[in-house]
Amino acid sequence: MKSARKKPLRRADLAAAGLPALDSLQISRVLERLFGFVTHVALFLFLIYPYGDYDWGWHYRYGEYFLEHGELLRKDIFSWTMEGYEWINHSWLYDPLLYVVYHNFSFVGLSIAGATIAILAFTIGTCFFDLSYWQKAFLAFFYFFLMPEVMHQGLRTQVAALPLFASLTAFLILARKGKKWPCFALPFLFLLWANLHGSFLLGLVIFGFFWISLLFLELLQAGSLRVAPGVVSLLISFAASIAATLVNPFGYHIYLESMRHFNSPLLSLVREWNPAPVELFYVKILALYTLFLLVGFIRRKSIADLPYIGISLLLFYLALTALRHIGFYMIATLPFAAMILSHFALRLERFKATAVVFCLAAATALCGGYLRLAPIDLFLKYSFEDYCILGPRCSETLVGYLRENPPAGRGFNEYDWGGFLIGRGIQAKVFVDGRMHLWQRNGYSPFLDQTRIFDELDLQRFAQYQFDWVMVRTGSDLAKILEASRTNLAIGSWDKVYSDRRGSYFVRRR
Repeated sequence: MKSARKKPLRRADLAAAGLPALDSLQISRVLERLFGFVTHVALFLFLIYPYGDYDWGWHYRYGEYFLEHGELLRKDIFSWTMEGYEWINHSWLYDPLLYVVYHNFSFVGLSIAGATIAILAFTIGTCFFDLSYWQKAFLAFFYFFLMPEVMHQGLRTQVAALPLFASLTAFLILARKGKKWPCFALPFLFLLWANLHGSFLLGLVIFGFFWISLLFLELLQAGSLRVAPGVVSLLISFAASIAATLVNPFGYHIYLESMRHFNSPLLSLVREWNPAPVELFYVKILALYTLFLLVGFIRRKSIADLPYIGISLLLFYLALTALRHIGFYMIATLPFAAMILSHFALRLERFKATAVVFCLAAATALCGGYLRLAPIDLFLKYSFEDYCILGPRCSETLVGYLRENPPAGRGFNEYDWGGFLIGRGIQAKVFVDGRMHLWQRNGYSPFLDQTRIFDELDLQRFAQYQFDWVMVRTGSDLAKILEASRTNLAIGSWDKVYSDRRGSYFVRRR
């Protein structure tokens, strides 16, 4: 006897049973949202890093001072080499943010905050365009590989600027399409930006280049001096944005500080301001992403893309000159990439094979992200010792000794350790720290002297300072010289009063 063949459920059958009926369009939307969510989760897992910003300590103390005193700390109170130096802190708003996050959630909060801000930037860069799940995953692939140089230390000042870069270029595209609200929003964006990070100046350069390119296109196409209202609105918005950046505690001085920063030859002594070595893998990914933008613009065959092409070329040049600009290039051009993909003729999401491939890739990414974070204790129990190991390679046990036995007099410390010593509240003023790489007074630069003493072993310069104490890495060339100081009377005689695997503390023998 043949079994009765089951009839397929019809919409009427579902309605009679009191069940909601889903058509193919609704199912497609549900899958789009689900797959999009999975993409964001996988990206988050790969963008969360153990916190290791070398500048944590002084950011923390500046934020603490602001919240306790209700005013900015304008003069240096942490170093003895530049005591009283008036510093234009263009990222002053970041300091209380870091203080609040760390004070309430410790280092794990700073790690999560950094990854969350990076995901927010990715969302802003893609949300204004009609992208399918596979297109978002495609962009997430490049985002994952090109952001680590910015993200690998957790929440930092440049990380806080990422959503602002994404918002800027996305808003410019929307304004170009006739939306009016971006012109009103941009001055408020720059008001926040100018108080959060010095890269606002690069943002203004992008905005200005965009407007000039747009004006050129308008004049070229119109053949007269008549300018469309949208171009005028953007000009007014640009002028208002410049004015908004002056609403900060330092006024126009933030422009002078930012330009001095970008033009300083001392930046070449800092790793992240040097070009990326071509043998690194993500340099290949950078080339691949740039090729995608190039092919995308060529296929569009639109002279209207001139502003986007010009901005991409400018940012690509900056990415080639400095490691830290690779992330800015990625996030600022992300809306351009999303715009290109949104006009992609072949709708791969219609094919079941696309969903299958996505599921396999997503499963692999989620498993990889889980395995990457499997030692979850590293985050939940993240200590100062862990910070020292993964960050500036300092010594928490040495700091413990110094807290009980405060250094007396004036001493020498490595550049990378200064911020940590400030943050841990050592009762001694540092020689140099992460704020001071461009600080100069009458031609004198502690950062440059630290480089000459520690990296170049300029012992004559070392002797001129007549240091009372020295903190350096165990096994470093300077540490070895101090250990054998009895044979080199020019630098004085030194006692190693404390040492562990990472740090050694020497005191001059009087």
